[in-house]
Amino acid sequence: MTERYFDATTGRIVCLQAGCDASFWSAHWQQSLQQAGDLFRHPPAYHSFLYVTKRYLPTGGRVIDAGCGLALTVHALARAGYEAYGVDYSLATVSTVHRHWPHLPLSCQDIRQLAFADRFFDGYWSLGVIEHFYDGYAAVLQEMARTIRPSGYLFLTFPAMNVIRRRQAAKGAYPPFHEDAQSRETFYQYMLPTEVVRRQVEAAGFRLVSQWGQSVVRTCKEEWPWTEKWLDRLLGLPFGIGRAFALALDLMFGKWAGHMALMIFQRQEPNG
Repeated sequence: MTERYFDATTGRIVCLQAGCDASFWSAHWQQSLQQAGDLFRHPPAYHSFLYVTKRYLPTGGRVIDAGCGLALTVHALARAGYEAYGVDYSLATVSTVHRHWPHLPLSCQDIRQLAFADRFFDGYWSLGVIEHFYDGYAAVLQEMARTIRPSGYLFLTFPAMNVIRRRQAAKGAYPPFHEDAQSRETFYQYMLPTEVVRRQVEAAGFRLVSQWGQSVVRTCKEEWPWTEKWLDRLLGLPFGIGRAFALALDLMFGKWAGHMALMIFQRQEPNG
């Protein structure tokens, strides 16, 4: 059970659950494997993910998913014609994926100290990673800036401190956060203000190209639990109507109310 607290000093929500060390993520992905036995035989196509990538990067480019988990996105990128790499902190997860897909260039690394040359990548995907560092993601951002070539792209997603959550915080919907040893031990993730992330990434040498949000439905369910029953009915409508409804919400309101923010940055020349 995740507990959420509001840190008024930083304007973000602090989610406490269990530690996010390597053993936690190994257990997380192993549970996913148990629930989907044919996952590697029939991996998801990730049409939206590839659409975004292809919009900015031609096939053949070097792309990394840093914090790749089961490497499903790495597999999708490789199938689409990219030189795809995957890095994860959990050795057990990387080893498991390698048994099924030995052709993928996966490695167990700390994304704060990547073993890749400067300007090695044309594109860098970070899918829900930076929010899991209790002391912040400055070292992660430094490695992003180092390994992405000038004019290359950073695709960054994270749980957002969106408009609805800011209003909930202003109304006192979350208990105030008090830092102590227990909060460090049980820390899971932050929900980050998009404007703060933007300033920090741009200060590292990037330019924001595009921004939108995803999973408005999840925001509504989490912040207004009474909506869950009605939203589930709408999402369950046949003939793809439910999926179209969720997509329409994201397209219309995702930038302001999406659970996850997606921000696309372009690496600038060091003096550009």
